Amino acid sequence: MANPDTLRPRPRRSVRVFTAHPYGQADEKRLGSLARRLLRQEGWDLQVHVIVADDAELARLHAQFLGDPEPTDVMAFPGDPDDGTPGEIYVSLDQAREQALEDGEPVQKALERLVVHGLLHLGGWRDDSEDERRAMLEHGERYLSGPYDVLPGG
Repeated sequence: MANPDTLRPRPRRSVRVFTAHPYGQADEKRLGSLARRLLRQEGWDLQVHVIVADDAELARLHAQFLGDPEPTDVMAFPGDPDDGTPGEIYVSLDQAREQALEDGEPVQKALERLVVHGLLHLGGWRDDSEDERRAMLEHGERYLSGPYDVLPGG
């Protein structure tokens, strides 16, 4: 008799990107391609939804799940492969714009960095200590490549 766990289909690797920002726009195709490439190269079979939102939505989630009402740049929520629930990554386009201005880089690159950071969290990376954070950021940088165009309004 076969083991039922071996008969269970492996989760399909998939990414969907949504822009839920009231007046901003993200390059959903490029963000999706980046996320699929990272998942493939890391060997992670995850289903992921990426939601590009505003500071108000990130502040709401930050308060609800971490008790901090301040906006944050990225939040990642693991999914459940057993029931097909995708993981979710919320990134703030507003925070990406601020970070791009501070770092002197295009908004698209800052946005992609946030998506990569969220994906690494879903894949099990931690950034609780300064050493973990540094290692995570260095690892994530290898997925960022140009050329970058400035997003409309950014």
